[in-house]
Amino acid sequence: MNNIWWRTLFAVVIFPVMFTVISLIIEGTVPEWPVLAGSAIAGAISGIFIIKPDNKVKK
Repeated sequence: MNNIWWRTLFAVVIFPVMFTVISLIIEGTVPEWPVLAGSAIAGAISGIFIIKPDNKVKK
């Protein structure tokens, strides 16, 4: 798979997980599913457009 798809998949999973952890620490409750879906969408947008790939030279 292309590197951009791995970054996007990673961001789609990590964004809601981190949002849940932070919500549990700050508020003590699990956020509702629309909030988690929104953070997954934000992760997809970030993975595709914002997160830059590594520009390491392969030897």
